[in-house]
Amino acid sequence: MDRRSLVLELVRARVGELMGMTNKLDKIGTSLEKILRAQMELLSCMRKNKENIYALASEMGDIGVDHSRNLSFGWQPTN
Repeated sequence: MDRRSLVLELVRARVGELMGMTNKLDKIGTSLEKILRAQMELLSCMRKNKENIYALASEMGDIGVDHSRNLSFGWQPTN
């Protein structure tokens, strides 16, 4: 194989690698978009639930509601 043929083969191989990387990045981007969408939906649900809990607590006169304590699964609200 002469030098020119070798260079052409190396360039073709590199172009193939770059196309493969581009496809992988596209798939990663699509996956990240799906994750972000799910995260935003979950955050929205959490906010709605929080609003409902505070509304219920307000209607009940905040009886027995301690907003400073940890929740049962260990999450602690940040201030």
